[in-house]
Amino acid sequence: MDRLKPKKDTKTKKIKWLAGSALVIAALGYSLWQKSTGDVHNIDANTLLLATVEKGDLVISVDGYGQLESAELQLVPALTAANVKTIKLRAGAVVTADSVIAVLTNPELEQAVQKSRQALNEQLANIRQLKVNQKIEDLNQSAELKKLEGKIELAALKTEAQSKLVKAGIISQLDYKE
Repeated sequence: MDRLKPKKDTKTKKIKWLAGSALVIAALGYSLWQKSTGDVHNIDANTLLLATVEKGDLVISVDGYGQLESAELQLVPALTAANVKTIKLRAGAVVTADSVIAVLTNPELEQAVQKSRQALNEQLANIRQLKVNQKIEDLNQSAELKKLEGKIELAALKTEAQSKLVKAGIISQLDYKE
């Protein structure tokens, strides 16, 4: 038996297709509009370093944890080993004898300075403690000296009084010698 195929609704198909196209165009338009009015980065002209372009490696910036080390190390003459923290003067700047070109940091040296300061403070505290102990000892010895001087004076007065009593015959010579 033959059957008739029902006709597909072409109107609804066209409407769905047009609606999808309109939606895609609207999304593209919105994304382009966002990019054109999005974040604008301003750069201060003083922070720019201008130079001629030379042949070399392409530098790629990546955010992450860790320690950053330069691919090309340059030796900077200094009294101790250190890392460059900030560069104060750029190439071509006028410098004088007291100009600071770069600030160097060395955590190991800073730690050694901190330990030395702590040792110095400990030694100063020890000196203060020794002075206090010495002062206390001096006071104790002077108190002992005064006590002994008082005993000598008392003994001298006692001897003088007893010698008068011995001469008068009130105390015997035996009691006097004790």
